[in-house]
Amino acid sequence: MKKEDLLKAVGGADDRFIAEAAPKKINFKNRAPRYPMRLMTAAACLCIVAAVFFGYWLISPARLQKISLGTVGFSGEGAGAHTPVVRDISEYTTGNPWSAEMKLKRLPVYKNTQSLSYDELLSTVRKTAEKSGAQIKSVTQENLPECEWVVSENSLYAVRAETDIGTVSAYVTGDVNIVFYEPVAGEGTGREAAEYFLGKYSAVTGFKDPVLCVIRYFDTNGEERSEYRCYDNASAALKRVENYNFESVYFDINENDELESIRISSVDGAKKLGDYPAISLGEAEKLLLDGKYISGSADGIKDGRVTREKIKKTELVYSTDAMDSCFVPYYRFYVELDRSPVPGLKCYGEFDVPAIKGEYISE
Repeated sequence: MKKEDLLKAVGGADDRFIAEAAPKKINFKNRAPRYPMRLMTAAACLCIVAAVFFGYWLISPARLQKISLGTVGFSGEGAGAHTPVVRDISEYTTGNPWSAEMKLKRLPVYKNTQSLSYDELLSTVRKTAEKSGAQIKSVTQENLPECEWVVSENSLYAVRAETDIGTVSAYVTGDVNIVFYEPVAGEGTGREAAEYFLGKYSAVTGFKDPVLCVIRYFDTNGEERSEYRCYDNASAALKRVENYNFESVYFDINENDELESIRISSVDGAKKLGDYPAISLGEAEKLLLDGKYISGSADGIKDGRVTREKIKKTELVYSTDAMDSCFVPYYRFYVELDRSPVPGLKCYGEFDVPAIKGEYISE
């Protein structure tokens, strides 16, 4: 059947529709070839694959250097340095945001380079003074004699500014202190006073969602003491752990609920070495029971051997002592000691086990 006969059979069709239905001629001479676009797409894919591979190569365990561990330092912030005395460990609340349910697979490690320069410390001092409403009167530089743990240029240790309200100090490790000439009066007592100062000096902390931690314990004379620490909350579990350990602010409040000083902890003077594979809490406990720990309290238990029933509390912490070559994560086990300096109270030793795999720890 011819085309004309078919059209007659279906009742005819408009010539316009016939023209639109006709196959169109393609001018291949003027048409842009497709292969450059295909090549560009392939090249882009290769770049993405290469970037992913290179990024994995950078954080691959084979690329992570071995680290050396610090010991108990003079600042009392090193591994295994404290021995809290309380009625019961349930009363010793540090506010640590870590929990065993987090199951963190990797943890960052930092090298304590103490690399902040004089200009950087001076800038920090000026900014801190401004945020606290202080006027700088004079600035001095403090150096220390060359020793093993001071690695900054010219043994620079700190830059200090005398102001109209107190001394502002910035250290090569990144920490900052404000020591008031006269204690600052607050409102309320205990936690209420701490909350007042947290609000009053919010510009100094810079926290968007501050979390206040109140740590209570007894000193060797049986007097109850309190420490006030705050950190910036975060939605991500690892970020909360980092903020708590590296960016906390401490308020030194005396028995009259007056503020004597503010200490801002920081690792600005440190270099991140990488995210290291972490061991589980169970693995850390096994190492603890095998006697592989860091502690200043080993003489407080029989033969220096920890038993499972003596373990009363566990946290994940970082050692941030100025003498540490690296800032390393530890599982901290609070172990009930056989003796206490205060009759009727219990004393707990801190027994720390590195939270990263042993293959990355140098002897």
